[in-house]
Amino acid sequence: MVVCKATIDAPSGKQVIDHLEGYFDAMGYVVEREHRETTFKALSGLPDPIITLPAEGGSIPTYLWERGVTAKTCAKFKLHFSDTGVFRYELNGYESQQDFYQRVIIPVFDITGDLKTFQGRDITGTQEDKYRFALGMPASGAYLYNGHNALGKQHVIVGEGAFDVWSLSQYLWDQGMDDVEAVGTFGKHLSQTSDDGEDQLSAFLMLKEAGLKTVTFMWDSEPAAIRDALKACDLLTQHGFSCRMALLPTGLDPNEATPAEVGRAISQAQPYSKALQMKMRLQML
Repeated sequence: MVVCKATIDAPSGKQVIDHLEGYFDAMGYVVEREHRETTFKALSGLPDPIITLPAEGGSIPTYLWERGVTAKTCAKFKLHFSDTGVFRYELNGYESQQDFYQRVIIPVFDITGDLKTFQGRDITGTQEDKYRFALGMPASGAYLYNGHNALGKQHVIVGEGAFDVWSLSQYLWDQGMDDVEAVGTFGKHLSQTSDDGEDQLSAFLMLKEAGLKTVTFMWDSEPAAIRDALKACDLLTQHGFSCRMALLPTGLDPNEATPAEVGRAISQAQPYSKALQMKMRLQML
């Protein structure tokens, strides 16, 4: 029997299969599919070729410079630039590759400092995905960005994305606040679901064992973000942390705020309590 897609109005191979399975099911037949385990192996840690930043002579991409990112920040966070770099991997025994053209490569390390994954930020403004994630690699949200540099610190300030962490770090350096570290969550929640300890709550608990006491949240100040930060404060408070809420002007995140606005938010941060949570929630009604 020959099946033509046009005769069943199915524009994709999957729809052809679904149509046939539905037909045979209606006829009383059982359709068995062969299930094969998917195997994946990364063949390169980061895209190749890439340029380590800052490049020779201390230069960095204009894209970063225009957003206030310094050469020191590029070096601290081990940033790279990919012009024509590709990430190579093997899927089910077949080698393939994923392009990371014209992207800033942002490595993500676990709490012990081991490279776990990375993301590529488009610098052209023309690619469909602003951020591209490596196929088959762990999700960035499993890790506390820059957490490995917070080991031994007593106070961390929590931003959301990498750019927020860079901006917060630059502020802390400029103020000589070497005893405070900026970390990021890649979203407005804390992951806590892994069985192998590779989640953000586990990272915070490891930092606590190394001396961390105070956690200041500085996500953006939209109502939804404030509610999420209050939930995160409540979770960490249950584990013995002293948490604080730092609020920026409405509509701004740390990457968009001025140094003065960041400093004011830090100095005026409010200690978290159930009473503060109730007060803030009522104010947002």
